[in-house]
Amino acid sequence: MLGPQASLGFDPQPVSRRRPQPGHAWPLGDVVETPPSPPDEIVRALDGFFARSGGAYGILIATPERILCERYNAFGAADRATPSWSMTKAITCTVIGRLIQEGWLASVYDPAPAPLWRDPRAIHRVITLDHLLRMRSGLAFPVAHGDGRVTLGFENSAVYQDAGDAFEAAQRSIIATVPGAVYRYINSGLNVLGAIIRDRIERRGLPYYETLYGLLVDRLGMASYQHSADVAGNLIASGAGFATLRDYAKLGVLHLQNGMWDGERLLPQGWGDYALIATHTGTSYAACFRTNIDRLFPDLPSDTAWASGASDQRIFILRRHRLTVAVSNETDHSMDLLALNQVIATAIAAWA
Repeated sequence: MLGPQASLGFDPQPVSRRRPQPGHAWPLGDVVETPPSPPDEIVRALDGFFARSGGAYGILIATPERILCERYNAFGAADRATPSWSMTKAITCTVIGRLIQEGWLASVYDPAPAPLWRDPRAIHRVITLDHLLRMRSGLAFPVAHGDGRVTLGFENSAVYQDAGDAFEAAQRSIIATVPGAVYRYINSGLNVLGAIIRDRIERRGLPYYETLYGLLVDRLGMASYQHSADVAGNLIASGAGFATLRDYAKLGVLHLQNGMWDGERLLPQGWGDYALIATHTGTSYAACFRTNIDRLFPDLPSDTAWASGASDQRIFILRRHRLTVAVSNETDHSMDLLALNQVIATAIAAWA
């Protein structure tokens, strides 16, 4: 949306994409074998889930080797793309892991090398990549009210509706709390990471769009994944993707395989232990993934992690059980999380 802008701030061009291996089985290729009928207890759990979750239109359960089960309602389908919303944050986190593996970044504990944070005297230089990934950057977005008050607000409109440069706006956020001290869920930190990713690509003289797709989603064969840009052409890092459940589940498979894909290490050794584990008291948030330490899903193990989006869509990663579950849901329709809990718990008992 252009908003007050007269035109886009970039020249859109076709993006060359890498496709999954033709004729090869999922997840490496584009062939998905029809799974056998699931056990009766799985069928009953799925029946209950869809009956009590009017917005849910798809669920998929898989191991790294194959899809075990997928079901869609009348409005869903295997080729229907689901908006990611904040599941994109988990993809951005995984791209940061890719840059570390490639040697383009050194450590998550280094100062965040944002393009607008070059001044070593500025307080923003205290913020590390880890702070940004764990929502502990201290960044805040001031909101001016008609009565003269200024409060801290959630910057959804600035990122998605106001037709601005999301990366520049994020880097110009104020610091309201000491970096590392306070958990506060915001989009700004992720779009600072997006600016860093773009800078690391372009300083090497590489094409931004093809390289960003090629670092992760195309490497995983996520051919349906489309990443939306802001008016300046930045691929919004906080939540603007679309993909099918079959492709979202590949992100889960990558983590089930400890960052390995088709015999190649894509993520640093131990990246899952970093990204999928909450490290601070008082929050179950890890590094752009949520965890089950507060037992939101009472019958799932506490080390369950998931990427989470605003419409109750999720990509679950159960590393101990080598299972990933992807689920899609319509915006503003509630999902019965206890029924979802029952589906996944039943899947663990049947297949893990």
